[in-house]
Amino acid sequence: MTNKDLSVMEGKELKDNVSGNRFTSGEALSEIEFKKGIKVAEKGPFYTVQESMTKFESWLKKRKEK
Repeated sequence: MTNKDLSVMEGKELKDNVSGNRFTSGEALSEIEFKKGIKVAEKGPFYTVQESMTKFESWLKKRKEK
């Protein structure tokens, strides 16, 4: 791994820690916390390919307007 790779990773860790998201912050999770996070993720939302493309195109359009 190069120094550049490490600095990018360090920046990512810092950003995740600031966001307060324990599932991506690098903090240790208990098995119960981990399973709870999986259950939350399994609840969705889940989209069809067409729905995903529509949402993506909408996002792109909003992004261009800014």
